[in-house]
Amino acid sequence: MPVTILTKNTRDARYSQSAQSRARLKPSRLDHLTWSAINKNTVIRNNLESDNPTIGTDTKIVKIGGDHAVKVDKESGSGGSSGGRELVRTSGSFAGGSITQPAYTTLKKLEIIFNTNIECAGSGHLHLIVRSGSTTILHDSSSAAAILGNSGKVGQYQPIVLVDNFQPIPANTGELNNAKFTLSSPFTNVDRDLSFSIEVNSANLVAPSAGTNPFVSVVGHFAYVSDNH
Repeated sequence: MPVTILTKNTRDARYSQSAQSRARLKPSRLDHLTWSAINKNTVIRNNLESDNPTIGTDTKIVKIGGDHAVKVDKESGSGGSSGGRELVRTSGSFAGGSITQPAYTTLKKLEIIFNTNIECAGSGHLHLIVRSGSTTILHDSSSAAAILGNSGKVGQYQPIVLVDNFQPIPANTGELNNAKFTLSSPFTNVDRDLSFSIEVNSANLVAPSAGTNPFVSVVGHFAYVSDNH
C-alpha cells in the first residue's frame, strides 16, 4: 500500500481548516450556551458534594435536610419537671390547654403523652377535642373523639398518635381503640392557638390508682407549606 508523505506546506494547509487551528479561534455564536451549561453543571456538582445542599427557586433558597421546616410545640402546663396538665382520674373530669400553630403551616403530627401508665375501665373512655376558636380541628362523629377506651392501656410517656403524616390515625390502632378522627382546617396562614380538652368519660380510670392523677401533654408538629414564612 503506497504511503503518502505530506510536506510541511500540505500539512499546514490541511491544519488551517481544522477545529484546532489558530486560524479558527474566532468564538462561535453558540459558545455562551456551552459555557452556561458547563457553569451550571459545576454549581450543581459542587452543591451536591457540600454538607448543606440547597435548591434555588424563583422566590427563595430552600435547604434540604434537617427538621427546620417543621415547628414543634408542646403544651407545658403546670406539671412541674414532667410538664403537662393534671387530669383528675374520676369520671367527668377535664384537662385543657393549648398549643400554638405558626402561620403558613399545616398540622403534620399530633401526639398525646401521659406521665404515667393509663388504663381505662371496660366501659370507660378518654375523649379529646381540639379547636381553634369556634372551629373544630380534630373530632369524630360525636364531636369528642375517644382516644382510649374499653380497657385500653397506654404506657408511661408512650405517645398516643392521633395525626401522623398529615392524616388522622384510623380506628383500632393497637390496643388503644382509637376512633376514626375527622381532621378539619389543618392549615393556617396566621398564627393561631389550638385548644384541647381531654375528658375522663363514663368511668374512673383503672390506672393510675386512686390518690394519683396523671399529667397529660399535647405535642403538635406543624409543617411549613408556603414560601411566605
